[in-house]
Amino acid sequence: MVVHPDCPGLEASVVVNDDVLKEYDDRTQVPAKTVERYVEAQTGAEFEVHFRFSHPFPTDRAVSMIVTVDGKDVDEPLVRSRDLCRKVHASQGSISNVGSEHYVQKFRFAELDIEEGDFQAVPEHVKQRLEPVGTITLNFYFLENARQNTWLEVERKEIRELGTVSEKAVVKGAALSHAVSLAEPETTQNVEYFDAEYADNGEPFSTFHFHYHSIAALKALYIVPRSPEPLELSDCTEDVIQTSTRGQLEQIVARLRRQEEVRDRMKRERAESVTEVGDDEINRVADDDCVCVGAREAKRRRYERRLPSAEDEVVELD
Repeated sequence: MVVHPDCPGLEASVVVNDDVLKEYDDRTQVPAKTVERYVEAQTGAEFEVHFRFSHPFPTDRAVSMIVTVDGKDVDEPLVRSRDLCRKVHASQGSISNVGSEHYVQKFRFAELDIEEGDFQAVPEHVKQRLEPVGTITLNFYFLENARQNTWLEVERKEIRELGTVSEKAVVKGAALSHAVSLAEPETTQNVEYFDAEYADNGEPFSTFHFHYHSIAALKALYIVPRSPEPLELSDCTEDVIQTSTRGQLEQIVARLRRQEEVRDRMKRERAESVTEVGDDEINRVADDDCVCVGAREAKRRRYERRLPSAEDEVVELD
């Protein structure tokens, strides 16, 4: 969870499958009472917004939180003063009711279909519609005179799908990848509704902005470190090595190890290989590149002629 630096005791986060999404900080200047973080959006994933109050957060007034996704207010949970520090609070989606039946439309990340090469002029209202896309905003307000309303009926909210978006309509450098959609309504537990007045002239006392993008878009924005470019071993001079990242150095070491393994394997294969040369007269196989000196000497001795000596026994044949 992100702890608000200007409001001790207040935390908020975006949660998918009971796991808090990893938050990235680009450390840019933001307005007072505001926190900005980046999170990864996964296509089709349903998410919730969690928030928590703890000491030393004041507990003398009720608090409401307006959830705004892509520029549209979709939920406003209210927490009574006595319940502030009791548990983690959550907004699962947009709440509506028909009589005594209550419904929730859960938040979900939907991938944008961005079309390239469209040279037609983009209407101004399309650009305005896209401008807030990619941001989940949480505004926290102190309330006065909170009282239950048992007759209130809240209509179902809708978020129009963007459809195919022209690349020209996307603000340069925005790196949009997803939008928020609402799932089909499903029944939920009964919800209490309240009427109240905003304190402090209706100004929020704290604001959180969660900018959501795909991991590729986060890398394009340099929010998440990019994968290091592979280095050629021939380029690895001392200066290059000194300025390389840890990931690049690990790649160099891995390549050197693979090269050493290949050389060792080739040495073993050469040592284990044995060439056998048979008798050409028997096998009828001749190898012009193989010279067997011993075999030639034996053949020369086999056909050598000489006169008998005194030590030889001569047998005359009839």
